[in-house]
Amino acid sequence: MKKVTRLPLYPLDTIQYRPGGGKVPHEEYLKAHADLLRSSPIWSSTMNSYRVVWLCHRRLTPRYRQLVADAASAEMRTFLEAIRQEYQTL
Repeated sequence: MKKVTRLPLYPLDTIQYRPGGGKVPHEEYLKAHADLLRSSPIWSSTMNSYRVVWLCHRRLTPRYRQLVADAASAEMRTFLEAIRQEYQTL
């Protein structure tokens, strides 16, 4: 996978388990994991992307949905008005 993606590989087993299979204390594992995340440029750019996506979801998506609903409503009114006018000419 590392060769295909050309991304660094972080085998998490090596920070969660000791050689021989013994488990690392949970606090030690959490510290090692946090250090790994802080040092990874890929992780930080991914988190920045998620922040942007979340902001778009929170702020832009509701406005866009309202815009679409308003446009659909206006289009329906225009359509119904055209039908009404068509019936009046009959």
